[in-house]
Amino acid sequence: MASQLLFETPWWLLTLVAIVAIALLVSGNNRQKNQLKVAGFIVLALGIALAAVSFFVDTPREKAIKGTRAFVHAVVDRDQNTIRSLLHPNASLLGWNKEDIVYGAKQYADDFNLKDAMITHLDAVQTDTLVTVDLSVISQHPGGKLPYDNMSSSWQITWMDTGTGWLMKDIRPIQIGGVDAQGMKAIEQRYFAKISHK
Repeated sequence: MASQLLFETPWWLLTLVAIVAIALLVSGNNRQKNQLKVAGFIVLALGIALAAVSFFVDTPREKAIKGTRAFVHAVVDRDQNTIRSLLHPNASLLGWNKEDIVYGAKQYADDFNLKDAMITHLDAVQTDTLVTVDLSVISQHPGGKLPYDNMSSSWQITWMDTGTGWLMKDIRPIQIGGVDAQGMKAIEQRYFAKISHK
């Protein structure tokens, strides 16, 4: 929690530090008290340092969130090189391996006329060398094979620290459209069995 506050400093904390610094500086200046002015400058310097650390240092959580956003955009753009670069060598999505994911993402984007994807929820939790991301998306498929233009889906993505960077290790669909747990089994068998790389 302390490291998250240090490296992912929320805007409200930076605002609070700035208010305290300004109050000390104004009060010290009005009363001609150097101790208050020095305290104000120290608090201001602390706020600037917090902002700089938060801006320039990405935590594993932030890296996983940025990587997940990049993955969603890459799927929409059919950018197989970016998709491949974000995946762990042993990445899996149900019955798919890394190359299945790279190929299948493009194939299904084409088959279902994927035009855009809006992230509606994105959160991450770190435990040791893993970061688990919960992702919810509304994808747009105008005029495609689906009976509707927009479809909601939820996913759980596990990112792993490889020592040289954070990569997506496991991708698990939680909900696709209005499908329940029983329907997810049918989706898994129909769409995520071994895929033919044509």
